[in-house]
Amino acid sequence: MVLLLAATNAHGDSGLDATKESRSPSDSWSEVFTQRYISTHLFSMPTASVVGAYKGSFRTDGSLLSRPSALSLFGVVAVGVGEIAQVEYRKTEGVVSGQQTSVDLPSAGLQLRLPYRHRYVPDTALAIRVGIPIEISSTQKTRSIDLYFVASQAVGPFRLHGGLKTSFAAIETGTKTTKETLLLPTAGIEWDSSSQATLVAEIGAIPKFFPQSDTLEARIDKAMLLRAGARWRIADWLSIDGSFGYHVQEGDSRQSSPSKLTDWDIRMGAELHVPWGGVMCKTFHLFCNQ
Repeated sequence: MVLLLAATNAHGDSGLDATKESRSPSDSWSEVFTQRYISTHLFSMPTASVVGAYKGSFRTDGSLLSRPSALSLFGVVAVGVGEIAQVEYRKTEGVVSGQQTSVDLPSAGLQLRLPYRHRYVPDTALAIRVGIPIEISSTQKTRSIDLYFVASQAVGPFRLHGGLKTSFAAIETGTKTTKETLLLPTAGIEWDSSSQATLVAEIGAIPKFFPQSDTLEARIDKAMLLRAGARWRIADWLSIDGSFGYHVQEGDSRQSSPSKLTDWDIRMGAELHVPWGGVMCKTFHLFCNQ
């Protein structure tokens, strides 16, 4: 497993014990939304955090360079289940051989944060995600089941993360299925440059699919994705981000080069945090704790 370096983001620390805010029908709307929110990812890499009880988050992003018409309306949707778990829908990136851009790989799953905490012991989380099949050609689809482990530890002004995804991936071609088990490590770093801004960088292995052709059998390999940028907190419950990405392709007839603009990408995104427990309490007097 490769250690992932990630610093405290614009929403604070790893989010442990950050979900015990009061919920009262007498709270003003400002008080309902003024809470401590946790972003559970860097850009595409999940971290060892959960959104928290009675909270949810919604992330959207879009490409300005490689896929200017592609907007991921549901990049990540997470809903807290207690203080140590969240159910989620997220899109990660993959590469299809012969295509000039990456593809979105949607999945749904559950992430659990282990409850034990100590200042010298990393926070850890486990996740299982079931991929939703997508078409990579007119006659072929890909799908996967992923197991993910991540550990997080604060070191000085940074927060270090280490993660490893085991992906049981497959390409379906008619009645034939090509399967592969991939080990996909990732790494990243965050640093709060101010109370409102955070610098972020990450690198990780992503799946690469080689569809079946007239002369070659289908196969599955991996590529590397690098991404760096910044996140700005507009309000307690809203942040925006921008990043540059570059994917390194190997084992393909088209070799990557920093001079090839098609290998680069620019993405803009936003994340909205919703204290749905507080909203339900104030509106319908449900889920109140006062």
